Amino acid sequence: IRLEEVRAVKGRVVDPQGRPLAGVALTASQGEAPRLQGTLPYSMHRMVRSGNFTGIVNNFLPTTTSAADGTFRFEGLGDASFVLRGRGAGFREDAENPTIIKAGMEGVVLTLHPIHHLIVPVSASDGAALTTVSVGGEELVPEGGVVRSELFFTFSGPIGISAPGYALVQREISITPKADVTLAPVVLAKGRAVTPLRLGRNHAL
Repeated sequence: IRLEEVRAVKGRVVDPQGRPLAGVALTASQGEAPRLQGTLPYSMHRMVRSGNFTGIVNNFLPTTTSAADGTFRFEGLGDASFVLRGRGAGFREDAENPTIIKAGMEGVVLTLHPIHHLIVPVSASDGAALTTVSVGGEELVPEGGVVRSELFFTFSGPIGISAPGYALVQREISITPKADVTLAPVVLAKGRAVTPLRLGRNHAL
């Protein structure tokens, strides 16, 4: 028996009804997921939950893809703990209840959930076309006067909405990853330009 075989992580990817999901991109992010404590801004919640910060430098990202029957395997993970993330076919992992894997584990089940969005109708008071809009530090491109940000964590509090050359607008929101949330239309007025904190999406996730 090869050492790689003994230390391989094996499992399957399913939807909430237990049906196998094929072609899901899977990533093993080094380090266990951090526990969020106290009151943090929306942008920090998003960065932590997206996997861009795991408490340990995230510099080793083995990947694989689930087979037609939903099964997957990772080899050569080493002795560290990894957060298993998955994304595909309109589904993603539960970022608030991460699945932790280690070399040699078998029978791992990763349940993915439908992706929902924070939907923000947004326009400029001067009628100009907005090319980018920052929502909670995430830069988005409007489509039909609307921007959509993926929801994958629970949050209640203020969120900032802005665009280059337009003043920041604050809105109170209450969101969960279990349903779409649509804000009342936001109209941005000319004002001091705001440089948003740039947060990347973890799409290999």
